[in-house]
Amino acid sequence: MQTFHSIAFASLGLLAVASAELNGQTKVVIPSGYQNTEGNIAELRPFAYDRIRLTQYIGINLLRKSIPFRKTITAIAYRRDGRAFTRSTFTRRTSPTWTIRMGNYFPTTSNPKEAYLRPGTGSFNSLTTVFNAKTVNFPKLGPVGFSTPPFNIRFPLDAPFQFLLTGGYLAIDHFAYETRYRISTYLIDAVRSQVDVGTATSYGTACPQGKNRAFGISSNPGSEFPLELRLFGGVPNSLLIGTFGISKTKWNGVPLPLDLGFLGLTGCKIYASEEIMIPVKANTNGGAAIVAKLPADPSLAGVNLYSQWISLDKRVNPSFPLSFSNGIAFRIGKSMGNQPPLDAFFTYGESNAARARIGFVDTGISLVTEFTYK
Repeated sequence: MQTFHSIAFASLGLLAVASAELNGQTKVVIPSGYQNTEGNIAELRPFAYDRIRLTQYIGINLLRKSIPFRKTITAIAYRRDGRAFTRSTFTRRTSPTWTIRMGNYFPTTSNPKEAYLRPGTGSFNSLTTVFNAKTVNFPKLGPVGFSTPPFNIRFPLDAPFQFLLTGGYLAIDHFAYETRYRISTYLIDAVRSQVDVGTATSYGTACPQGKNRAFGISSNPGSEFPLELRLFGGVPNSLLIGTFGISKTKWNGVPLPLDLGFLGLTGCKIYASEEIMIPVKANTNGGAAIVAKLPADPSLAGVNLYSQWISLDKRVNPSFPLSFSNGIAFRIGKSMGNQPPLDAFFTYGESNAARARIGFVDTGISLVTEFTYK
């Protein structure tokens, strides 16, 4: 038998839905299925930080069945995590100045995931401001009750964003940069892919400094999503060699990393053994990529590979025209078969890195986000 309170709450819920419909507003939660279900991780980024830039990328496959084409997004909202420290109240130590921009992103070699999108109209690989810079008094996130926490971290958009995406990703860019760098315990709900697609971790430094930047995207055996070794900041149209090896500590008996200063290549090092060498030509932007689908071979699961780019490049020493990227340590995922990861990722930087042009990439992760559109 229903109690008075349950009937009252149900009635309030119906009134809220009716009110939204009367205003021509519709609310959906992305990823779908998490309206009343907790995500599987708690996330500090971005709202726990006073210096942060985080671009949340949500793939069209997660959006197309939830937000109709040409609809206008008027608000976005987030909620506290409902599994961590359930009896605690999460609060922000400060009230930072917050800015939100949105745009459409289509990944290419010249627009790698590490590079933040630049200001523009938001229509194609650019961002437009939708939430003007202002002091935000983030709400206290109280203890968790018997139901999923509400979406009470709300951002009504100053400039509603029209959803015109037919491919690629919707980008939601959060930015704050306060005088002091502080972190609060302010955990919000998020979802991370359960498929082990491995990892790709940068190590070492490139030469010349700030150029020949390598990055990688790992994969798992038998997946339709390939393993990728990419380069940006190279010499346009130059000849390159992408190397793959089984060690980052020794190559043919020679300890690694090997400093190449004795060749006049100051700042250059060999970071990986070079059992496999693949020639590639850079594009007109100095970018390049090696993309490979991994066969469904169980012996590949969990294997470690180490990669680096070698470039025909006069920028370090014209008399010895070679340069080298940083290294990339791949760990092949342990999941088998064509299991697509969650089609979402972050590009982010904290502290002073919040003002950089490139950031770190975290794949297969999405904040549980409520969209309001009309």
